[in-house]
Amino acid sequence: MRTDRELKELLYKDEAGFLLAAAPVIDKVVNRFVNNGFIPRQDRSQLMSHIHESLLDGKISAMRSQFNGQSLVSTYLTRIVYNLCVRYGKKNRKYNQVNQFRADELHQRISGDDPHKESVLIQETERLNYLITLYGEKSGRLVLLLKMVLRLKITREDVLNPYPHAEQDLAESLMDEYHQLIAEPGLTDQNLFAGISPGINRLDQKENSPDALRKWIASKLEELAAALNAPPSGAAFDKESVKLLAEQYFTKLQTR
Repeated sequence: MRTDRELKELLYKDEAGFLLAAAPVIDKVVNRFVNNGFIPRQDRSQLMSHIHESLLDGKISAMRSQFNGQSLVSTYLTRIVYNLCVRYGKKNRKYNQVNQFRADELHQRISGDDPHKESVLIQETERLNYLITLYGEKSGRLVLLLKMVLRLKITREDVLNPYPHAEQDLAESLMDEYHQLIAEPGLTDQNLFAGISPGINRLDQKENSPDALRKWIASKLEELAAALNAPPSGAAFDKESVKLLAEQYFTKLQTR
């Protein structure tokens, strides 16, 4: 696979060469949609043709003018291909049903026993999972803090994923402090962040305030809501419904 620097050079010099070099990035996104059932497997080749045509018919040119260098070219392309897959999926009845999902119906969908509703919910949680992966090296920290905000049990893997070089005692200390906190009745968000921020700061090797930690996770919840609501989804997520969706996703993972 080409380096990001090589992709950037091809982006500005050779459209056909860029498309060829970007094939692994495109394949990865398309395979995720196909494997998760968003796109029927038999439609894969047609979807690939649609993506290639769209990229050569203006998308690559738009990338040149809009790319600001604040992210990797591969990350920027991933988001473009993701949106193309979503738009293509609108032609598919199954995916249209997913796009009719409304955030304000989430609780009813979780508590109901309708198999179709359960299928839609699963696909929404998969979409949330995919969006989290787009945060790259920050995705592990996001998952850890989301679980903490939701008062879910965390594992050593949850801590070491975003902090692979952390000393074992630091990871164990954070887990112990956190699990003692959530065992307290009537725990408020303010007390939660005050309790976990010292441990997170030790791992981050920073001295951020509890409020800074709260604002960080709040901003990520807002970003996820905006991404879930992006056209053509037609959803109406807010921070609270994203948390509810995340809780459903993490809970299912723990029971697998």
